Amino acid sequence: MTIARRSASTRAARVAACVTTLAWAGTALAGDPVLGRALYENANGAPLGCAASTCHGPDPSLNRNRILLGAASPATIQRAITMNAGGMGFLATFLNATQLDHIASYIDNPSGGTAAPGITFSATNLAFGNQTVGVASAAMTTTVTNSGSAPLTLSNLAIGGTHAGDFTRAGNCAAGTTLPVGANCAITATFTPQAAGARTANITVAHNAAGGTALVGLSGTGAQSAPTLALSATAIRFIAAQLLDTTSAAQVVVLSNTGTAPLAFTSLAIAGTNAADFVRGGTCVVGTPLNAGATCTATIAFRPSATGTRSARLDIASGATGSPHSVSLTGNGTNVSAPLVELSATSLALGNEVVGSPTAPKTLTITNVGSAPLAIANIAKTGADFTHQSGCGASVAAGERCTVQVAFTPVQAGARAGTLSIQSNAAGSPHAVQMSGVGFPTGTLSTVTFAPAAVTFDPQPVNTASSARTVTMTNGGPVPVLIQAVNLTGPNFAEFGRGSGTCAPNGMIPENTSCTFTVSFTPTAAGNRTATLSVASPDVSGNPGVALSGTGLAPAAPTATQAPSNAGTAGAGTTSASSNVGAGGCAMGDDSPFDPLFLMLALAAAFGASFTRRVPPHDARPTTDGEQP
Repeated sequence: MTIARRSASTRAARVAACVTTLAWAGTALAGDPVLGRALYENANGAPLGCAASTCHGPDPSLNRNRILLGAASPATIQRAITMNAGGMGFLATFLNATQLDHIASYIDNPSGGTAAPGITFSATNLAFGNQTVGVASAAMTTTVTNSGSAPLTLSNLAIGGTHAGDFTRAGNCAAGTTLPVGANCAITATFTPQAAGARTANITVAHNAAGGTALVGLSGTGAQSAPTLALSATAIRFIAAQLLDTTSAAQVVVLSNTGTAPLAFTSLAIAGTNAADFVRGGTCVVGTPLNAGATCTATIAFRPSATGTRSARLDIASGATGSPHSVSLTGNGTNVSAPLVELSATSLALGNEVVGSPTAPKTLTITNVGSAPLAIANIAKTGADFTHQSGCGASVAAGERCTVQVAFTPVQAGARAGTLSIQSNAAGSPHAVQMSGVGFPTGTLSTVTFAPAAVTFDPQPVNTASSARTVTMTNGGPVPVLIQAVNLTGPNFAEFGRGSGTCAPNGMIPENTSCTFTVSFTPTAAGNRTATLSVASPDVSGNPGVALSGTGLAPAAPTATQAPSNAGTAGAGTTSASSNVGAGGCAMGDDSPFDPLFLMLALAAAFGASFTRRVPPHDARPTTDGEQP
């Protein structure tokens, strides 16, 4: 063997290069070896490909240079190109960093360069839970995706296993389906248990990817059919007082069988303290089953035998889960034909407001719970700070109601009070309602906060809408806030949308209360996207808003599945070729052949060792570019 003499500086540079190569060893490469093989075998057209050169040949594992000393790395390849080692400098025109990573990945793992299909499932088990025996479930779906680098062919799909007859398969995945790289199809299944208890099966998918077959588990539990009872009301109140020994109009409760089997009533009875004062009727009958999905009615009338409050209940015993079910019954008996007033409130706190501005109105309900018509003579108020608008006519029938809207417009700052008076022919007239509010000086503003203060959406594919996110706006007071508008502004405002919620334009939000709105994200381009959602209001301090952000994801680039053609594709502003260029691998070391001395020096440098090698004078020989061991 002859060893070339080199200067100390040359050896030091070589040792540093070797150490750099060793330092790369063990680092995962992000490139695609399939793309790397295409680039390796055809760099801008033969004969420039490494596979056609005398530098490497078609098999990267027979690489005659030093790329295999440590590990294939884009840095090593780039260094060889930059130094024009072995004449590799011409590749600088054709290769970019991504392509270098692909080539290095192929050299590092030649077996991975062969295109092959892959198969993945969005779910490998479909669990249907409890399902009534003999009744089909809703469909469940798993998506089959070709996650490999060559077309995926499904040769057969079949349901098998212990209870295969309980499950059915559908969807657009079928025997003979071929999925291009990145494409998918769907398998749907339904569950119709034939017996009670745990039921299992599986879908076997035969394919041309590694392994040849895949299983999707199917499971569910058969449940015996059962009736379920639903009531349209659980309480009945006879509002109007009823004269003794007279019968009111009937009120109705609808009974529905929402289960999966006929419902049999074993008892429909009125019980309780004053059971005799209530009369049952209707179409629900003991001994007549109520089919699944069907309804019947129970009607109740009130016939008091004494004055005052009367109460009882309707008890419903059946074969339904939760039996017995009950409906409470109340009424008021009287021996006098007269109206009787019931107010929804005896005081109304109308809150805070700026002097000269009205609050949102509050509603007072007047109900005639007597046994004769209520004649309303007058509804009046005291206090210049309050206004009212009556929806009551001159007469309100027994058991009926009407409403009055009351608002507060302070004429000066401070606590304010007033009274609303209802004059009628009912006992206790006039009936009074106390009104109150607090006035604030003109120009008083409220503090508004948002939760969350910023919304960051998950990365979203371009031109697809995200799920909605909810934002809560709270008016911390001291005065109500009028929402004039909800605005979206900022660089990408058009990509964010505001949906439904209780924060509506022209809505009034009282102090110390909240409202909500929803926001969504539909990016129109890849990358970071931002906007701001804000509320326009004359009653708000500062410029409150919610920062919105998200990332648009570009559509996935197609994965190469065949060797590239000779024609390149120019990139913007360059003449670089795309997937059909770049040899990489050709003379991946420096400009001289492998020398064990430099490997030993590299190891010594890496581990802190030192040694000396004597070179006899007659053993020295020069080196040349492209020399092979």
